[in-house]
Amino acid sequence: MSLDEPAVKDLYRPESSRGLGQDESRASDNGRVPEPAMDVVRHHARTMGAAPAELTTAWVKGI
Repeated sequence: MSLDEPAVKDLYRPESSRGLGQDESRASDNGRVPEPAMDVVRHHARTMGAAPAELTTAWVKGI
């Protein structure tokens, strides 16, 4: 499953993402780090087969 544009709150470029601390819960694509809009993601939780409370940035990274 993929998330569309409204589900992304911000997208950090490689030079801006260095200070974010690349932890295991953050997705990264060629140094770009998307910041999910968790309120939008949780709004669509049922269509993704999950309860809203289950959804975290780590969950988003796994989809």
